[in-house]
Amino acid sequence: MITSDEILGKEAIDSEGDFLGIVMKLHLDPVHKTILGISIDPGLWKPDLYIGIDFVKQFGVDAIFLSTIPDSKYKSIPVFTYEGKKIGSILNISIGKNKLREIKIQINPKWRNFFRSRQTFSLTDSSIHELGHSLVLKKNFQIPDGK
Repeated sequence: MITSDEILGKEAIDSEGDFLGIVMKLHLDPVHKTILGISIDPGLWKPDLYIGIDFVKQFGVDAIFLSTIPDSKYKSIPVFTYEGKKIGSILNISIGKNKLREIKIQINPKWRNFFRSRQTFSLTDSSIHELGHSLVLKKNFQIPDGK
C-alpha cells in the first residue's frame, strides 16, 4: 500500500524516459473510491497535464512512470522536409497505446502553394523519418490527397 504523500511531489516520466513535470494532484472517484488519474505541473507558463490512471505504469520510489507519451508533448514542434526545409508545425497529434495514429500539420503560409493552398494536412507514421524535438518527413514524402 502507498499513500498520497508517496505520489504527490514526485517526478512524472513518460514512456521515452523524458521528464514531464511534478505530480501535483490525485483525482479520485468519490463513488467508487478509486484513483481516476493524476495532474502533472510541467512548469512555468504551461498548463497542467491530466493523465488517466490507465496510463500510469508504475509508482516508483522517486518517480511515477507512465506507459504513454502525452499528446501535448509534440504540439507546436516544427515540421521539416527530409532536405531540411521547415514547412510547418504540429497542430494536433493522436497517439494510441505506444502507437502513433495520426498527426495534423499546420502549413507555413509560404508553403501553401506547394500544398495546393491547404492550411493543414494529416499524415501517419509511414510518412515520418524522425520524430523528436522536430518532425522530419521521409525523403520521398508525397503530398496527401484530400481537402
